[in-house]
Amino acid sequence: MSSDQSFLKTSLSVAAFFLIVVGIYTDFLREIPKSLDRLTKINSASVSSKVPAVSTEFEAGGAYISFADSFENTTIPAVLAPPSPALPVRNWSVPPPELTAESVYVLDGQNDVVLLAKNENKKRPLASLSKIMTAYVAAKNIPLASNIKITASAVSTEGIAGDLVENEELKFEDVLYALLLPSSNDAAEALAEVLGREKFIGLMNEEARALGDTESVFKNPSGLDDPAHYSTAKSIVKLFSYISQIEPIKTIIGKSIREARSTDGKIYHRFVTSNWLLGSYPGVIGGKTGFTDEAGQSLIVKWQPPVSLAVERKDSLPVIYAVVLGSQDRFGDMRAILDWLQEAYHW
Repeated sequence: MSSDQSFLKTSLSVAAFFLIVVGIYTDFLREIPKSLDRLTKINSASVSSKVPAVSTEFEAGGAYISFADSFENTTIPAVLAPPSPALPVRNWSVPPPELTAESVYVLDGQNDVVLLAKNENKKRPLASLSKIMTAYVAAKNIPLASNIKITASAVSTEGIAGDLVENEELKFEDVLYALLLPSSNDAAEALAEVLGREKFIGLMNEEARALGDTESVFKNPSGLDDPAHYSTAKSIVKLFSYISQIEPIKTIIGKSIREARSTDGKIYHRFVTSNWLLGSYPGVIGGKTGFTDEAGQSLIVKWQPPVSLAVERKDSLPVIYAVVLGSQDRFGDMRAILDWLQEAYHW
């Protein structure tokens, strides 16, 4: 074979090999878009089921950021959003109030958080705060439609609040108003006599234990001084926080005045609350006063912070329960506490 023929043969072989390589490469290039398209669809399906699209809605407290739109039902931990502290938040730059009361206890009834306390476990005479339990036992055991006769022994009880009249008959609800608004000792004894005085007092102690109070001891229905009749600031707040939600007690302690007549219509009564903060201090929605020589002045109230202090809240404002025992100025002390709560806490 001549050199020309050998060169020609070699050239044809190289050309054929080149054409084969080009063909394979061309087919490969044609498949790339198809493969990429398939890969994109697979990844899109996977991502859309697992990875959320960003939205601007954040849960309160910063615990999670929620994402929506094209990627549903997905939440991821919010790394950059620290959880907000539970409300109310204490402002420690505000010092505690100066008070004359021997014992103080203030409770956030919604969150069961103690906001202020002083000698809260010290046993003290209760005076007429005892009538909170008197009202509860009466409401549980005497039908609301009952009429109550005011006996001579009831009227002879120490104290003239309510100005009840011997042998008059009043509606049970009106006797409860006399008990809780002007704080009538006569009304307390009249209610106890319906069930029998000793039985009634026994029920006062039984009901206290049933409500989880192991400290209070009741020896009479009115709260008159007795060395064995006492409670603590903490215990009476716990009792009041429950009992003050029971009807008709809840309604009664929120009223300033009740006009009533004996069932025969002959005797007129105007029962006025001794809780001067009701209607005069914004947010006070109920309460009960008490006083004896041994107990000193006492006052317990239900109070709700003003809405203006709770711009960031989405839930309802809590009800605050506050008591002062052994006070020299119960209304001044309570005003100081309620003023302080508005400065010392972020609601």
